[in-house]
Amino acid sequence: MKVHHIGIETNNIEKSRRFYEQLGFQMKDRMVLMGEELYFLTLGNFTLELIVQKTEMAAANPHLCLEVTDLKEQAWAVQNGTAFEGPFSLENGWKTLFVEGPSGEMVELVQTKNTP
Repeated sequence: MKVHHIGIETNNIEKSRRFYEQLGFQMKDRMVLMGEELYFLTLGNFTLELIVQKTEMAAANPHLCLEVTDLKEQAWAVQNGTAFEGPFSLENGWKTLFVEGPSGEMVELVQTKNTP
């Protein structure tokens, strides 16, 4: 058994798509299931499902963590105000930054290896 995808609800699909595409995701598929619009984006072997919600949503509690090569390359998150915690340097040598997604979901960006 393996994880197939993670789903995140959004009430602004275009804003969410642009956000995740800026992180490197690519649009893979779109479908409607039982009246819900579903968008599937991929990053390497990972699939993210964006579920369109037409009502106001509460902030999401779970978070998605994406490993990046160099956290400095994610400066756009700090510049456009979506970063809300970090960057932090952890005891094990990792560096991490928490970013707020377009629908209030938390996205953690983590660098696990030192860059030159």
